[in-house]
Amino acid sequence: MARGFQCKQFFIAHDLCAMKVNTDSLILGSWATSKGAQQILDVGCGSGILSLMMCQRSADDAQVLAIDIAQDAIVQTRINADNSPWSDRIQVRHCGLAALTPSQPIDTIICNPPYFSDTNVGNAAHLAQSASRQAARHQGCLSSQDLFMHATNVTSSTARLACLYPTSQRDIIIAHATQHDWQLDRELTVFNKQGGRSHVSAFEFSKQHGRRRKETLIIRDEKNSYTDHYKALCKDFYLAF
Repeated sequence: MARGFQCKQFFIAHDLCAMKVNTDSLILGSWATSKGAQQILDVGCGSGILSLMMCQRSADDAQVLAIDIAQDAIVQTRINADNSPWSDRIQVRHCGLAALTPSQPIDTIICNPPYFSDTNVGNAAHLAQSASRQAARHQGCLSSQDLFMHATNVTSSTARLACLYPTSQRDIIIAHATQHDWQLDRELTVFNKQGGRSHVSAFEFSKQHGRRRKETLIIRDEKNSYTDHYKALCKDFYLAF
């Protein structure tokens, strides 16, 4: 059997693609707004985990377009989509966001983007990675500026965009979004443990002025068990919850 992650309603194989299923994706896919989504775009789909999560959480007639510049990711997402309950709702396309011309305006974008900068290149850990994994993790493939700029070109006036970046990049991410008329609506600051430092935050932007709701999520408690908040957020996907 292929290596992967078993969710309650589907299995995600990730043996072919560079980026594996991780906590970041499970948080983002559980947290992003799905209500009202009809034309959903998964940018940099990787294994297809976010595409399938959005299919499970959205209306039965919602359609998902999954794109990636990596051929192995496209193959992997197609396999996972075909083996899921929503094979007729997911289209997979080998292209980047800049080259995308959707048949209809997108109303929901979800993206777990590459977010390491070039300052990480050259260290021992980086050199030990495969070329495909390096590409999947570094912003040279899709900078935050490019994400917000090109997202503007393919979306409707009421679109939403959910993404996840290191908390240390928060201010620059919001600034880049604002430059392209994306307004911050929701923000989720994620902590691995109580009292620790936040490594990542999820953001949701829209083209309309929002209320800037800010939340926090602690994944594990002092006993290293999953918190009730994390369980409640991800309960539709984790077998153990």
